[in-house]
Amino acid sequence: MMAKLPGDTGLTLNPDLDWEALAKTYAETGRLQIPAILAPENAEWLANALETRTPWSFAYWGDDQQPHYLPLPSVKAMPAAALQDLMKSLMDRSGEQYGFAYMNYRMITAYIAGQEPDHPLHRLTEFLNSPSFLDFACTIVGEPGVRKVDGQATLFRPGDFLCRHDDSSIPGVERIAAYTLGFTRRWRSDWGGQLAFHDDHGDVAQALVPRWNTLTLFKVPTSHSVIPVAPYAQAPRISVVGWLRKDA
Repeated sequence: MMAKLPGDTGLTLNPDLDWEALAKTYAETGRLQIPAILAPENAEWLANALETRTPWSFAYWGDDQQPHYLPLPSVKAMPAAALQDLMKSLMDRSGEQYGFAYMNYRMITAYIAGQEPDHPLHRLTEFLNSPSFLDFACTIVGEPGVRKVDGQATLFRPGDFLCRHDDSSIPGVERIAAYTLGFTRRWRSDWGGQLAFHDDHGDVAQALVPRWNTLTLFKVPTSHSVIPVAPYAQAPRISVVGWLRKDA
C-alpha cells in the first residue's frame, strides 16, 4: 500500500520499485528514469506547494561566472530598460559560453536558514537525506559512499533554458550522480524543455520530456542541457534538481 499524506507517515518511496533491475539499467547506460517514484498523494502535495507556495527567484549565470538570484518582487520592480539590458547581456553571453535562466528556490539555503519553516520542500530535503533514500540512491548508482543529496526547485517558463555542461565536481564538492525529480503535470514534446544528453560528436543522443512524479538519474560527468522552453508552451516545467554527493 502506498504512503498516506505527509503529516501522517511522511514521504516514502514507491514500495513496488525493483531496485535490482533499476541498478542494472543504470550500470549499463549511466542514466535512467523511474516513474511513480513517490506515492501519488506525496507527489500531489509537493507539486501543489511548488505551484502555489514557493517564493521564486530569477536565477541566471552572471558575467562574473557566478550564479545570481533575484527575488521575483525585485525583478518585477526593475525598470523595463534595466531588465531588457540584463536579458540581452545574458543571451549574448549564453550564446558563446555557459549560461542559464529559470526560476529557482534554493532548498538547502532556505532549510539551513529556517526560511518558510513550514514549507513542504523542507520535508523533501529531509526525505532526500534520510537513511532510506540514501540507501536507495547508493544501491541504484552502485556507490556506497553517497552521504547527502542537495537540491533546488526549478520552474522553467517560455524562453527559460540551461546551456550544455557536465556537472564536473568542484573543489570540496564530490558529485556522484545528478538527479531530476519531475513535478510537471502535462507537457507536449514540441514545447521544448527536454533534458538533453549530448554525445562526443555534438549530437543529442537522447532528450527526455518533463514528466510527472518521475526521478531521472545520470552519472557525473555527463554532457547535458535543458532545451529552451517554447514561447507557446502552455504549462510550467517544474522539477527539483541536484546531485548525489559523497563529500563530507
